[in-house]
Amino acid sequence: MKPTPQGEGGGSPVMEHCRQAIESFQARFEEAMDDDFNTAQALGYFYDLQTHLNTLLSLSKGQPTEEIASLLQKGLEHLSTKGWVFGLFRMIPRNIWLSKEKKG
Repeated sequence: MKPTPQGEGGGSPVMEHCRQAIESFQARFEEAMDDDFNTAQALGYFYDLQTHLNTLLSLSKGQPTEEIASLLQKGLEHLSTKGWVFGLFRMIPRNIWLSKEKKG
């Protein structure tokens, strides 16, 4: 199924599915971590979130609506704040590469 928004609000089933996945991410993440630190499931939710964010980027075609931009921002906040728990996204990849180049 190719994601195509219907009208300005992007009221397609794909858009609604992305919205629900992003809005429920924190609750699902916390539930997994509360379940005896089920990190595998919690990391799976990161993959799910990333997939939905990529779908939104595809839907926006470089010109996101206000709703898509808001959902992308919310997703980025989830990745940043919850990724910190696992040590993810703490360093900028370019800085890591530059530090390795200086050592070599």
